[in-house]
Amino acid sequence: MRDGPNQSFSLVEARENFERYLMKYPPGLDTRIGGPDSEREKVAKRTIIAAYDKMMEDPGSEELQRLKQRVVDGVQVLWQELKRRISGPLYEETPCPYCGGMLRTRLAKQCRHCGRDWHDPDQVTCLKPI
Repeated sequence: MRDGPNQSFSLVEARENFERYLMKYPPGLDTRIGGPDSEREKVAKRTIIAAYDKMMEDPGSEELQRLKQRVVDGVQVLWQELKRRISGPLYEETPCPYCGGMLRTRLAKQCRHCGRDWHDPDQVTCLKPI
């Protein structure tokens, strides 16, 4: 079937593309807004796939917990990369002017690392107890 959720690709083609490229598209036809996957996304996808493959081998409970954590960590990386793609420059790394720790966005006015708050530049406060 064509023109379904895989667009003009058959399910077989989409699966083959995913095995080869970690996406349903061949590289020249990638129509996603953010463009091709970053290396970080590719590593996360491979990690998730490998963890699920290991889960199919019926591991012990401790190993299963480790594998589940790998999946959770990989999904978190994919969410971070999605956020970066969608928001672009808003989420580029911006250092805190007081401690140098990375702020969550370039518009942030308080730091989760040192606790400084500079919403009012004339009255910088520290939210963390010393």
